[in-house]
Amino acid sequence: TSTDQPAIEHFLKGRDIFHLAWFEEAPSHLHKAIQLDSTLAVAYIYLAMTEYFQYQDPFPYVEKAKFHGKNASPGERWLINGWEKFINTSYLETVNFMDSLLSEYPDDNYAKHILGFSYRDAGKSEKAVEVLSEITDGTEPFGPAYNHLAYSYHDLGETEKALATVDQFIDWAPENPSAYDTKGHMFYDMGEYEKAIPY
Repeated sequence: TSTDQPAIEHFLKGRDIFHLAWFEEAPSHLHKAIQLDSTLAVAYIYLAMTEYFQYQDPFPYVEKAKFHGKNASPGERWLINGWEKFINTSYLETVNFMDSLLSEYPDDNYAKHILGFSYRDAGKSEKAVEVLSEITDGTEPFGPAYNHLAYSYHDLGETEKALATVDQFIDWAPENPSAYDTKGHMFYDMGEYEKAIPY
């Protein structure tokens, strides 16, 4: 919750970049958001997640998110609590918080994305496919979810669907290195090392 429009805009940009798995690029916008509004709790929790995915210490940002989250909206508090559970590898608890958030904000594709990859990390790839397919089907797909959907198919041994989904990700965001990294990783896992090399 913030009344500072430039802070909100920087947060939204940082969030979008984060969901594209550009974890090194997202913090510049998130830091700018909290420079403009030091009480913007959701910016802190996304900074925590960028640290987590880069194998750094996320907990200082988690604590700041929780402190400022006392005055945040219920949806923001569910998000903060859910991400904290994810950082602590309590993936099914993350699922519960995202379900709570979606009960109030059923059209929030960012929450659905988090729900989907939390299912995957909890070892429930079939549920992940169900959730992530919902937001990647149709004429306006939520492109960031392609990556986790591809990995979920890969987990289930559905190789053709996994590779086709990665290709959709590449078509949707050809400048995103994560899409190519994912395809290379899948070929490597399949033992097709020659095909993996170009990616």
